[in-house]
This record gives sequence, C-alpha cells and structure tokens, in this order.
Amino acid sequence: MSSALRVMFVLLVGSQWFILALLMYLAPTVARWWSLVAIFSLSALPLAGVGMLIARRWRGAATILLALGLFAVCNPIVIKGNLWLWISAQGFRLHVGSIDRYLESCELTDFTEAGIEHAVGTCESYSDGLLYLRIFYDSSDEIDAPLSRRTREWDDAMYYYPPKAITRDSEGRASHIYGHFYSIALTLEELDGDSVRPPPRAKRNIPK
Repeated sequence: MSSALRVMFVLLVGSQWFILALLMYLAPTVARWWSLVAIFSLSALPLAGVGMLIARRWRGAATILLALGLFAVCNPIVIKGNLWLWISAQGFRLHVGSIDRYLESCELTDFTEAGIEHAVGTCESYSDGLLYLRIFYDSSDEIDAPLSRRTREWDDAMYYYPPKAITRDSEGRASHIYGHFYSIALTLEELDGDSVRPPPRAKRNIPK
C-alpha cells in the first residue's frame, strides 16, 4: 500500500463519526446502512492488526493502530460533541435547502405571545428501530427553555404534538440543530398512545 493510500485509509477510518454526523439528517437511510458497515469493518481491524504484527508487517500494523486511535479520539464524547453537532447541523441545512419551502411540509400551529406571532410543530421523523427522532420547528425557542419560562400560549399550541409528557411537559429533551429547528429523541415505549394529530393549520382550534 502506498503512502497516499495509507493516509486516505487512516482519514477514512478516523472520520467515521463525522461522516455519520453529516448523513444523520441529510440521508438518514444511508447513515443507518453506513453505520452497520462501519461497525462490521471496524470490528475486523484489530484482528487485521494482530495478523500484521504476527506477520511482521510493521507499517500495516502501525497504519491500523493509527486509524483506530484517530477513530477513538474523534469520538463525540471525547471532543465534547461540539464539532459533531456542528457537522450534523450542516447536513440538516443541506437537507432543508429553502427554509420557507421546507416549512410548507411541516405540521405547525400558530400562536401569539405578547403581540408577536409564532409557530411550533413537527416537520419530519426518523427511526432506527430503537429510537424515534422527531424534528421540531419552534420560532419562540421555548421547546429548549426551562419549564418556568414556557408560556400558556406555547403549552396550548403544543397540545397537538404528543407524547406531551415529553415534548411539552419535560425539559432538557430537545436538542438544538440550528436556527429554530430542534430534535427530540423518543423511545418506542414513549411513543405509546401517540395518536393525536393536528388538524390543517388554517382550521386549528387551540385548546384553552
């Protein structure tokens, strides 16, 4: 293997976290399959490294060790997740494209606070079989605020987006993506009873 190929191999292995972050919103189905391939491939690398050590192929063993080390260092937990979150946000921005056009596909509820019009609701959801990731738009940003700072108007508007015990009545569950977009990860158990759907936006009657 040439030096250039070794460098490419190390960078490819080490950047797996960032590739998955970019694909998380941009192409979730691809991200799911990519993660499975990555897990299978990475699990085989230590054995390949041991084999190269036994065969005294020092450069090959060193390349694998360096690649695995870079992969470990780039773990979102190690780097505090900030870079990982920024990359996933860029993938989401590419996925959204025009915000106005994207919002046309969202199920939003309008409400007014202190004379200012706002909208909150869901845009899309992803599932990997274990978790259910729901994308929210909230122009008031109260979905990420402490319970004490959420208004009655916001609470009423969120009536249509169950499970309300998580999406409306809990704090610390929303993860900021960028702008006024947020994601909430739900387990399949938390989705039980999630059968309420908002009526068309123009006909919504916010409960009081």
